[in-house]
Amino acid sequence: MSDFSIFSFTVLGSGYFSVLCAPASKASAIISSNLSVHALLSGNVFCGHCGARLHLSTANKCYTKADGTKVRKPRIRYVCYGKTRKITPCEGQSAYIQHKLDSMVEKVVKEIFERINGVPKSTIINSRCKEELAVRKANSKRLQTEYAKELEKLNKLREEVVKSIQGESAFSQSMLAGLVEDSEKKAESLKMQCEKAERDVESSKNTH
Repeated sequence: MSDFSIFSFTVLGSGYFSVLCAPASKASAIISSNLSVHALLSGNVFCGHCGARLHLSTANKCYTKADGTKVRKPRIRYVCYGKTRKITPCEGQSAYIQHKLDSMVEKVVKEIFERINGVPKSTIINSRCKEELAVRKANSKRLQTEYAKELEKLNKLREEVVKSIQGESAFSQSMLAGLVEDSEKKAESLKMQCEKAERDVESSKNTH
């Protein structure tokens, strides 16, 4: 999730939304509708009530001018896919007017950047270091768990080899030998990954 950030807010006191902010390269991959050029949040906004993605939709508004000319004006809306398709038990609205939602989000984003500009650089760096340390600790813990499980598996295989030699195992010695070899290689690889992950943790601590 390092390439994406999510923030949520209430719009006009009635709609609650989660917005996914992505780099241009990834955002462009998400956007598929030709209508997206008119919408700031195309493909990047979700319903805050049920979590479903809000898709773009159009509804034509027709009216007649004083001179008798008939005009058809498309209205672009964000539609909750979960509610309109009855996939999710959504308590929110079915649709939200595009330009109103876009303007509200634009305002919130500007306020966020204004707050960021007021934060000391050292505070931002310290926050980033803490996040990096937490990620590396989690990775180290995960690898340690995998390594422990693989060692346990390896010990059981070696015990089975002994049983096979004694004629008490349902597995052949050649089959067990192959399994032991594979497990030993995996355990050695995990051990090296654990050592590197631990060094990364210590490096983050020293940096912080």
